[in-house]
Amino acid sequence: MTRMAGTLLVVLMLSAPAAAADRAGVPQAAIDAALKTADCDDSLADQERYEDKPKDLTGGLTLVPILCYRGAYNYSYIFFAADPNMPAKARLLSFARPDGDGFKPGYDLVNYEYDPDDKTMTELIKDRGVNDCGSIGSWQWSGTDFALTAYWRKPDCDGEVLAPDDQYQVFPRHP
Repeated sequence: MTRMAGTLLVVLMLSAPAAAADRAGVPQAAIDAALKTADCDDSLADQERYEDKPKDLTGGLTLVPILCYRGAYNYSYIFFAADPNMPAKARLLSFARPDGDGFKPGYDLVNYEYDPDDKTMTELIKDRGVNDCGSIGSWQWSGTDFALTAYWRKPDCDGEVLAPDDQYQVFPRHP
């Protein structure tokens, strides 16, 4: 019994640094607060939240993805810009989306992809699993935040696959 307890203790000790490394030093209190702010699913296990590894941004910053929600064909993540040398300064990022005549900030991206070469984030929100309606967004890293560069929305689920097409572009507005 003592041997089993000792083995369990070693496993727990070894997994704690791995979990911390997956968060790139973002304090757990900051993550917990961000999960509430973004209204994330609170039933996910911690190890699920940190499956996506941190990614390089610029100026010593790291992009830290944290799983917010998992559905049948949509996964959403919140993101921190973090300096591993100054974890207390980790910052929850927001992403503007077109909303009527203005923009609505949000904290999560759905089915995101990050291109480390040009520092862009994209998302694909599937309103149906066959991906024939929903939205696509693209954001560019400015050195401090991600700025919206383009957004497409296709409301009609018509069997035609959603793609970045002029007829669906809502930002910037097409003439």
